[in-house]
Amino acid sequence: MNRSAFLFAVLLVSSGSIARADAPSDLEDRSAQVIVTDPNYGQQQQQQGNVQVVQQDSPARQGRGLEYGGSLFVPVWIDHVGDVVYPGIGIDLRVGWELGGGLSVDGHLGFTYNGDRTPGSSASLQSTYLGAGLRYGFLNRSALVPFVQAGLQLNLWSVCMSSTCKSSFDTVNFGFYGGAGVIYEASANLSIDLGLNFMSILGNNDALFDGFATNLQPFIGATLYY
Repeated sequence: MNRSAFLFAVLLVSSGSIARADAPSDLEDRSAQVIVTDPNYGQQQQQQGNVQVVQQDSPARQGRGLEYGGSLFVPVWIDHVGDVVYPGIGIDLRVGWELGGGLSVDGHLGFTYNGDRTPGSSASLQSTYLGAGLRYGFLNRSALVPFVQAGLQLNLWSVCMSSTCKSSFDTVNFGFYGGAGVIYEASANLSIDLGLNFMSILGNNDALFDGFATNLQPFIGATLYY
């Protein structure tokens, strides 16, 4: 009788162990729930990876091609010319091509105006110029891009009295310019430019431009990309 009872007890213990082993644990249930309730986990990780690739391969890095731009600036002569004329106003129109990697090549057409310092005088010094140059932006992950630029100019100068202009030194002055600033990338097709240029010309032995003459040009502008 005791032997039968002992065997019966062993059978009960064994069957309980098997039942517990077959039953899913709480941990397994929670793991299964995570898998079922978050089926897009892998897709989300893939999307995050795609966002990083887009940031690194930005339109500016690829090169956006044709660009149009314009800027307003203040020509301030810093040598003997500054003793004759006031700081003035200038406009620069630009068309070029963004090659990629931060490099652009540009052509310029511009106009400047500086009034005469002589009391009661309505005279002014005016110029029209053509230029060509390069701009390089130091691309980074932010919307603010520092840049430097440099190029050559051909300048045509005139002295104006009221509404009458006389090209007293109308021979072409060769010059060069350079500068630096920062670009704010407002969108993939629009940027705002802020910076400071200098422009130096080689005079023609005229009384006003005897040798080199230089002005500084703080500017603000915008560029459209197509």
